Amino acid sequence: MKKCKYCKTEIDDKAKICPHCRKKQSGGCGTVLLVLLFIFLAFILLCIIGGYHKASEDKKITNEAKQYTESEYKAACKAVSFEEIARDKEALKGEKVTFEGEVIQASSGLYRMNVTKTTYGYTDTIIIDIDENSLSEKILEDDIITIWGESTGQYTYKSVLGAEITVPRIRVIYVEDHGKAEK
Repeated sequence: MKKCKYCKTEIDDKAKICPHCRKKQSGGCGTVLLVLLFIFLAFILLCIIGGYHKASEDKKITNEAKQYTESEYKAACKAVSFEEIARDKEALKGEKVTFEGEVIQASSGLYRMNVTKTTYGYTDTIIIDIDENSLSEKILEDDIITIWGESTGQYTYKSVLGAEITVPRIRVIYVEDHGKAEK
């Protein structure tokens, strides 16, 4: 025997409807767990698909770059300002670009880099995505580097304080490290 979830009268364990109040007895927490499991699996699937899409896009960019010699690729890249690449989020997507700037955060392939030179250093952040296997030496924070690569549009991330920040993203093909910034 079990109690009806609504009128608390004792009813048969297998009763799907209470004979007293005529209310349907729900499936319990099993149904809720099943729904949560489905949502979790859908989230995992979307993450995998998103990661696969990014990986295939990066592979396409890298394979296309192999059609050029290093000097040809670098010559095909145009120097653009932060304002040009940030103002219209899709205008330079797919274009070969070059920047010089200071690495302000280095972490496993995805770096934040300031690219607008001022009297006191660099400002205006972009995200650069580098295949670390292609690097001859590790890039560190405060390094001044020149990059050549392809604009992949905008990249949105959450700051430490939880704000969403959207900046241009570049898939880097070539990097030249000029050493530490002078402080």
